[in-house]
Amino acid sequence: MKKSKLLATVLLFAMFSSLLTVGNYSSPASGSAIIPASSDVSPEVIGDEMGTKGVWLQDLSGETIVADGDLSDWGSTIHDVFNGVDVYIGYDSSDVYVGLAWVDSTNDSKLSEWNKTGSDTLDNETHGTYDQLAGADDMLAVGFTNSSGYSDIWIWANSIRGDDAFAYEVNGSWMPDAGVLPYDENYDTTTIGGWAQPDRYNNSNDILDHDGLANGTAFIGWFESANPDQSQANVAMGHKWNFTGNNRHVVEFVRPLDTLSQVDDILFDFTDITELNLMNFTVGSVNKQDCIDFSVGTRKYNIEPLGETNVAAEFEWDIISDPIYEALLLQGAVYDDYVVEENNFEVTLSGWADTYGASYVATIANDINGFTGDWSYLFYYDEDDMPLGVNTVNITWTPKYDVVSYNLTAWQFANISDIAAPQILGLVDVNQQYPDGVPGDATFVPVTVGAKDNYQYYSADLGGYTDKDALTVYLFSWVDDGVALMDLMEQFTPGGSTFTGNITLAPLAAGETHNISYFVEVWDPSNNKATSVHYWFLQVPVITAPGFGILAGLFGLAGAAFIIYKKRK
Repeated sequence: MKKSKLLATVLLFAMFSSLLTVGNYSSPASGSAIIPASSDVSPEVIGDEMGTKGVWLQDLSGETIVADGDLSDWGSTIHDVFNGVDVYIGYDSSDVYVGLAWVDSTNDSKLSEWNKTGSDTLDNETHGTYDQLAGADDMLAVGFTNSSGYSDIWIWANSIRGDDAFAYEVNGSWMPDAGVLPYDENYDTTTIGGWAQPDRYNNSNDILDHDGLANGTAFIGWFESANPDQSQANVAMGHKWNFTGNNRHVVEFVRPLDTLSQVDDILFDFTDITELNLMNFTVGSVNKQDCIDFSVGTRKYNIEPLGETNVAAEFEWDIISDPIYEALLLQGAVYDDYVVEENNFEVTLSGWADTYGASYVATIANDINGFTGDWSYLFYYDEDDMPLGVNTVNITWTPKYDVVSYNLTAWQFANISDIAAPQILGLVDVNQQYPDGVPGDATFVPVTVGAKDNYQYYSADLGGYTDKDALTVYLFSWVDDGVALMDLMEQFTPGGSTFTGNITLAPLAAGETHNISYFVEVWDPSNNKATSVHYWFLQVPVITAPGFGILAGLFGLAGAAFIIYKKRK
């Protein structure tokens, strides 16, 4: 079940008309440790167009940064998460430094391979038919773009650059910079138009006859070059995974500000970042499945000059309209002068710990408007997902650069109610089973009904919130125009959907016939009731026939077979 979906504006206003603010929170500027408190409900910047500031650049003069995959030497350098990667950027009088970290539960370094599947009918010797065996190669790309639009991108791949080495450098079109490449692509570029096949064996010798290779033969997609040079030997890097026990990749890059003779490298001058001399930073990570190229999806951000100001972020949350029946809609607005990305919002509901497990957290991803700051979150309950009662809804929002790891949090109560009646799935019709009437010497008639509920309830006997139904079912019956009797029906199994009860019959006097009427009521713990239609049957004088006690016993079993049972999803 999809828990979150973006709503059209008209739907938002149709469902809830309240535009009140439950709280407006301001986080302090960087360096302050003041905890925000609930403030007035007239925010100053809520409703302003969201900011577009990006990555902070910092002067690291006096620091000693080593590209070894250990971020401890960055000290108190301010950093934040961009495109899922925690980014540190700084410079001194000679070099630019980039530190990056992202969570990854596995340290994948399997390179994709070429796999021969057949021969080419036109030229079997020089051409073969190949597909690619999927790899699992953790990769990272970062880059800078200057005011002229030229890009310098640095790539790390875990498969053959997981150690301390040089980055693979490409331009904005992902074409490699000059020099002997750190990665040597095993791709046939000699034929006219190219051919999707390897050109070398795994020992680096040329493949001269593809026709002689058996189908299923595999070849690695890239070779490692021991001696990259020119522009391919400018960016030193280091990597570690899970170094501090937190399942994080850490990659560090170091490059001289001026690479002198290398014309395809950007000349960095971080002291002159202005509106006329802008610079952008790109970053992205991927688990690469193919070896056709080294492209990585990245996102671009402005680089902010040293000493850039920081406006405190603000958070607004509309009051929840109680009670809540089938869907929980949350909405509000935020403001930050830095770009707002997905995964900055987390929503938790106290009842979810019982229904989905204590670790369940919903993330507001694409439901934030990056221009206006308006956000919404819709949680749809299906049949067994409703944690009824008063729950606490908590929201955490993490703005950028206000304080490292600083969050804005708020909570409200949400009264989740059940107003839907249970469902009656089927009820035995005694008259249909015995159209000529029930023999008058029977002392009871068994009745079976199937019923289920829409929502979960807490039951200590059933182990907490459960998909078993906590229903109460009554059987009402009366003779002719007499007073109705009420009997509590029993479940075949605890929490099950089948209930049984007996209609007690009085002995018939000679020549008498009675009309017996009955129906059932099904109640859930929220006192919602479902009532069946009324049924009737005749009680008639005894006719010589097999003992009704046997028939009644068989009927009780057969009756259960007529219940329409709807299996839970």
